[in-house]
Amino acid sequence: IRTGPASRYTSSYSYDRDFVQGESVEPGAVGLSNLGNTCFMNSMLQCLMMTEPLTRYFLSNEWRKDLNEDNVLGANGKLAKAYADLTEKMWSGKYTSIAPRSLKQIIGSKIPTFAGYQQQDSQELMIFLLDGLHEDLNRIRKKPYVETVESKGRPDSEVAVESWERFMMRNNSVLVENVEGLLKSHVTCPQCGYESITFDAYTCLSLPLPVENSRRLNFIYVPLPYGSNPMHVTASLPQNGTILDLKNWLRKNIDNPPEASRLAVLDVYDHKIFKRYTDTKLLTDIKTNDVTMVVELEATCEEENERFIGMVDQAPKLPESNVSLEECSKQPTSNFELEILFSKAKHMYGKLIFF
Repeated sequence: IRTGPASRYTSSYSYDRDFVQGESVEPGAVGLSNLGNTCFMNSMLQCLMMTEPLTRYFLSNEWRKDLNEDNVLGANGKLAKAYADLTEKMWSGKYTSIAPRSLKQIIGSKIPTFAGYQQQDSQELMIFLLDGLHEDLNRIRKKPYVETVESKGRPDSEVAVESWERFMMRNNSVLVENVEGLLKSHVTCPQCGYESITFDAYTCLSLPLPVENSRRLNFIYVPLPYGSNPMHVTASLPQNGTILDLKNWLRKNIDNPPEASRLAVLDVYDHKIFKRYTDTKLLTDIKTNDVTMVVELEATCEEENERFIGMVDQAPKLPESNVSLEECSKQPTSNFELEILFSKAKHMYGKLIFF
């Protein structure tokens, strides 16, 4: 979305100027200058300008024959005129940047919320603009009274067609033809069981964003036998999963998987083992920047518990973070072998930390 100058030439802009002349990169590729904090409006206008049926309609001057200056629900045709003028300028190829000042002033005169220069909701502005353009271009000069269509047990297709026909008796414009539709509403009374099915016209349909229910966890896997190269692994796990889910994922994705009880999940901090996670620990406790290791043990975690120790200051260090995955996978583990986690470490270090 372009909200600034879009040209092969650089141009300065002043707030008292309505446009900057110059050859645009291509027709329609024109920046919209901010009038205060109006990027919410500019981004929405850029999207509408790329809506081909509407832009073609305004550029062809078809809108002039549909202009309805007597509609009390509209802006006496002023909104449609300002939008058509902006469309023509943006697609003329003569400007690199335009200030949509006239359009904003008309919108602000109808809706005081948008009269200032502060940040506002882009969707709310879009709904008002589309509805205002529709009323300014409504081909129905005298709207008849119509009643809501009830289903009364009829098929949805039949009810929808009748609902749309009645809607078109009061609303007929290029906006209706291209950006409006019908939304089915189904309500059931919990007491008597009566069902009401209606079809209502809508311009904008709000949909919830999908919720991410999984997370990617990076960790280092150290398999048996001792001295094996560590492997960098990325797992896709449930967002609210546990350490046991991590173990089960690993067992499903490696050859000759060990029992979950022979996998120790460790939190490594400052090149030392900081703690060991229990199976019930939530994965949310592992932060993005944490260094996590999964180590295969010869015996179960319970059997090794008393001999399970952390690294101390003189313990060998993990590969530095600036080492690439390929380089790390090729490096021999050397002294970084799992003996330091078990009974062999007692012969290597005098100071032990049990946990």
